[in-house]
Amino acid sequence: MDHLDAITAFVRAAERGGFSAAARDLNVSQPHVTRAVAQLEARLGARLMNRSTRRLTLTDEGRDYLDRCRAILKAVEDSDESVGVRATTLRGELRVFAPVSLGREWIVPQLAEFLDRHPALSVRLVLDDRPRDLVEERLDVAVRVGPLESSTMRARQLGKVPRLIVAAPDYFSKRGLTRPLHPVDLAAHEWLIFDGPVRVDQVRCVKDGETVEIACNGRFASNSSEALQEAVLRGHGLCLVPYWLASKALASGALDHILPDWRTSPDLPLSAVYPATRAPSEKVRRFIDWLVYSLHGEGVFGVDSDRA
Repeated sequence: MDHLDAITAFVRAAERGGFSAAARDLNVSQPHVTRAVAQLEARLGARLMNRSTRRLTLTDEGRDYLDRCRAILKAVEDSDESVGVRATTLRGELRVFAPVSLGREWIVPQLAEFLDRHPALSVRLVLDDRPRDLVEERLDVAVRVGPLESSTMRARQLGKVPRLIVAAPDYFSKRGLTRPLHPVDLAAHEWLIFDGPVRVDQVRCVKDGETVEIACNGRFASNSSEALQEAVLRGHGLCLVPYWLASKALASGALDHILPDWRTSPDLPLSAVYPATRAPSEKVRRFIDWLVYSLHGEGVFGVDSDRA
């Protein structure tokens, strides 16, 4: 049996947790996958998997070998793709991860243009406000908001996103409150708090060298940016949001920008990241180039879009 085929069978069985599921994915028989993994173990002289009636589990050697095999298969895929790209165009599948609101509001509406440019390419877009493991979930590239901490990722910064304090136009009148004239006035208001991977419960406002920090107190918090957007539109409180989330509602008058003469600091870096264990493929490079082109505008980075 071909060594690369055996590696493919092992990786798929490990990812799917069983020989039968791997066989269905690869369109081969279950005995074929079982035999491939057994021959691979015999070749290596090490057990890679513990078998049970319910599920396969990896040994320590198997976990280490799985990471290496994934890198091998990705390198083969990228090599094949690079030749195909030079000969014709981008092809295969591009697996992309992005935050829910950014993906729904700004990536999806413009994605048709990218797909039209590359008719042999398909895109699988995963949207979630919590980070995913790119290697574990076999994702090619992710759009990340905020500072990057992982040293296992390479990144290209797409730009810096301003954050705005917003409220529904009738929020103040409904509650009999005075519209804030200075950041210190913000402390008296009900806040809607983003409680994602990093909890956003403080606001820093800057103007003409003056910096004011205010704690955001409120009774509603969510890890969903879209849930917070709905709450602020319904007049439940003030919210600190990235420009892309509020720009359309501000343009329509559904939301008001509070203290527009003050800048909330710091801006949020927006980056495209991919695993450091491999060089970006041609389709990843082209997609990131497209992101830079398509997202740089008032919809995502605001009018001061040269702050990248």
